[in-house]
Amino acid sequence: MSRFASLVKQLHRNGLTISLDNFGTGQAGLSYINSLYFDKIKIDKHFIDAINKDSVDHHILTTIIDLASKLDVALVAEGVETEMQKTWLIEHGVLLGQRWLFSKYLTQQEFSKVVGIRPSSISVK
Repeated sequence: MSRFASLVKQLHRNGLTISLDNFGTGQAGLSYINSLYFDKIKIDKHFIDAINKDSVDHHILTTIIDLASKLDVALVAEGVETEMQKTWLIEHGVLLGQRWLFSKYLTQQEFSKVVGIRPSSISVK
């Protein structure tokens, strides 16, 4: 096991939730499924944009959803911008999403108001 994989496993044992970000693009590919422990796969916006399009990317999206189901891993859809995308994702078992449909980007002050905590208790690094 690589040193990085060992560190990720230790972080998980200590209660941290691990997400594989931008899955399917760049460095976040299939090789990580075998070598790292993670709780969630974040589906890149590129694949969300392919919903209901007759394209290879749409087929990759449905394959990612099927794979996550078989691995019992939660999915987060990045870049959800329309009600149609949200509805399609929910119908296909993707229950977590992020982007403009849900909220604009929030400053630390705005975020603290939404979640009801004091800004001084938030540490952003």
